[in-house]
Amino acid sequence: MTETTEKPERNITRQQSLVEKLQLSYKEKPSDEEKLKLDRETDTLQHLLNAEKGGVKDRAKEKAEFARKALINRAIQQVSLA
Repeated sequence: MTETTEKPERNITRQQSLVEKLQLSYKEKPSDEEKLKLDRETDTLQHLLNAEKGGVKDRAKEKAEFARKALINRAIQQVSLA
């Protein structure tokens, strides 16, 4: 794992290289343990990438807006089909 006090870009770069190494290792010797390590570190990388996109409040607002639009579109489709 990487330390959270470093710059986010450095953490992401370090995590990407770790994931790439694990991918190569998994391709050479596929095993359940290697797959678990790869999945765990890939999830960590995804978390770091998501955290870089903005604050929690901004991301939550963006997701809520997306859900609202999806709900409105579904309602419009149901009305137009009826």
